Amino acid sequence: MPHSASAKRSAPAKVESVIHEGVRYVAPNDDGRRGYIQAWDVQTNKKLWELTLFINRIDPKLEQDVQWVFVKSLSLRDGMLMVTSERGKTYQVDLKTKTVTQFDAAQSAAPMQRLNAMRFVRRWREPSRIVRLPRTTTSPFAQTHFICVEILMATVTLT
Repeated sequence: MPHSASAKRSAPAKVESVIHEGVRYVAPNDDGRRGYIQAWDVQTNKKLWELTLFINRIDPKLEQDVQWVFVKSLSLRDGMLMVTSERGKTYQVDLKTKTVTQFDAAQSAAPMQRLNAMRFVRRWREPSRIVRLPRTTTSPFAQTHFICVEILMATVTLT
């Protein structure tokens, strides 16, 4: 008799709660279709609010449990609750307004990289910045080629 194997995911990791100004923030991780947090009053142990951070779209053609994504960690940074999912996405929660922003460190660095590349290209346009190559490559073609390659490389980093 053939044995059919099914892909089952392991239970989500227990996420340590975070306490800030008398409120305990927890990620229950009891529903893999959505990632959410709850705020509880530390003294009364009363639930204050619940906030959904992300929803997982489930493909009905695949097993549900292998598509679930849970919260992996909670931390506090500058009065904001930072929530990281198992897929590595980080969500920033403003605890005063309950506003959720997807936070990506790579994206926040991208504008600076673009700015630096644009400065680089602008520098090449200035006549005083023309690169003088060693005597072995003095042909005008070689110098033009070198400058074009450098500008192309700077332009590629813009995207």
